[in-house]
Amino acid sequence: MTTKPIKVPGPGHPITVEPNASRVVVSIGGRVIADSREALTLREANYPPVQYIPRKDVDMSLLQRTEHATYCPYKGDCAYYSIPLGGERSVNAVWTYEAPYPSIAVIKGHVAFYPDRVGSLGTQTTRNLADHGTTSLRGQRAGIDRHSVSPAGRLEPPPLLWLVLAQRP
Repeated sequence: MTTKPIKVPGPGHPITVEPNASRVVVSIGGRVIADSREALTLREANYPPVQYIPRKDVDMSLLQRTEHATYCPYKGDCAYYSIPLGGERSVNAVWTYEAPYPSIAVIKGHVAFYPDRVGSLGTQTTRNLADHGTTSLRGQRAGIDRHSVSPAGRLEPPPLLWLVLAQRP
């Protein structure tokens, strides 16, 4: 029996997870599969950022679980789903860490999509915050809750971030 290696994110392989202040929408064939204002952006080492969307914001009835599985020494075992609406292009287009390692547990209950295997995966970068007496934020969020993974493998919140937003005249 082979034991899978477990690695902890750190300076040599950083992983950060933060809420995405934008609305994330995933569609295929004109059908919306996911629509969330609660996505998490995971940044890992030199890889492109990945949007992890809560399952509650995904139409899971449009996904089909597959036998495909992979392993990440930083996150754990990874399961996959296909999107039948997308045909061959969308085989294993969605992945999830159902029992991620404690150092990255915040992504539990979320799924991610390969952007090139869906019709579109986009973000709405301007949020109307009129109810807060402000105009909008572009790609940022007041009081952002960003987590870094410490060398000890714990998610640690950053120092408090305050943003000053201009009032619309």
